[in-house]
Formats: sequence, structure tokens, C-alpha cells
Amino acid sequence: MFCKDNETWLACLDRLEPFALWGGVATTLLAVIVAGAAIWSSRRIAQRRAAIDYLMVTEQDRQWDAGYDFLRRKKAQGITDISYLLRNDAQSDDYAEKNQENAALIDSILNILEYMAVGIRQGIFCERTLKQASFGVVTGTYKVTELYIKALRLKGGSKTAFQEFEGLAKRWEKYPLTANDATLWTRKRLPGKFSL
Repeated sequence: MFCKDNETWLACLDRLEPFALWGGVATTLLAVIVAGAAIWSSRRIAQRRAAIDYLMVTEQDRQWDAGYDFLRRKKAQGITDISYLLRNDAQSDDYAEKNQENAALIDSILNILEYMAVGIRQGIFCERTLKQASFGVVTGTYKVTELYIKALRLKGGSKTAFQEFEGLAKRWEKYPLTANDATLWTRKRLPGKFSL
């Protein structure tokens, strides 16, 4: 079929050798593409799994619960400035001690959310998964703690305190969760995603 009628097998193989070479190159290229797709897919799965694990651990954290309950109460009361927790002008020692306890809870909440924002930025967590699960928590917490964070930066001298969390919250406020984002089978990329 590939050989001419009067051609020997050896001559026929010599003539087909370049095709065999290109067939090997094509096979290798296909293997590289399949391996790359498998690596990309497993990375995406690992990011989603890490995000779910993070959410599960956070839900079991008692300090998170206490701090978030405090923030929820303040938000329900319409209080958006909790920077008073950092001041030392309390009337009594009991009030000052309670403020310090509440400030420690807020710091704990902000640290957890900062770790989440850093994890998203570094590609450890899947942003879509965390946005679908924590959009209200992140944006609501930022609304209540924005002035607290600014006061903490002034008081502590750290100009970068909680900057990743702040950036994440502002981006999510700019690109809020929509009904399409909540659909599990959509695969579009979130607008404003961090570029690495």
C-alpha cells in the first residue's frame, strides 16, 4: 500500500522515515499538551480544595465566631467606626479591658481575612470559591473595620497593615457577586482578578 510494486521493504522504509520522525514529534507534542492540561487541572482542583479547607477551619474557630458576632452586632447597630477600641481614653479600667479584648478579636478576624486575601493573590486559594462563600463576610467586615484599620496604621506605624484584605474587599465591592457568579457551572473568569 505504501510501497511501490517493484520496491523492496527496506527502500520503502527509507522513504517513509521522515514521516515516522514527524509522527514521533507529533506524539511527543501531544503528550506535552496533555501533561500540561493535567497539571493545570490538578492545580485548579488543589486551589478549590484549599479554599474549602480554609472555610471549614474558619467555621470551627471560636475566636472567629466571637469576633464576627461582635462585628455583626456593631453593623446591626449602624456603627461603622470601631476605631474607639484603640483609644486609651476609657472612663474605667473595666471598659478599657473590654475594649482591649474586643480589639484582639477584631485583630484576629482581620488576620484571618488578610491570610485569605494573600492566599488568593498568591494563587493558593480559588478566588471564585471564596467569593461565592464569603462575599458578604469580606465586604461587610471591611465596611465596619475600614476606619479601625486606618487608625491602627496611624497608631502602629505600619502603613501596610491589612492592605491585602483592603484591596480584596474594595475589588469585590467594585465587582459584586452576581447571580451568574453563583451558578456553579459557569467558568468565566472574575473581573479584576489579581495578575501575578
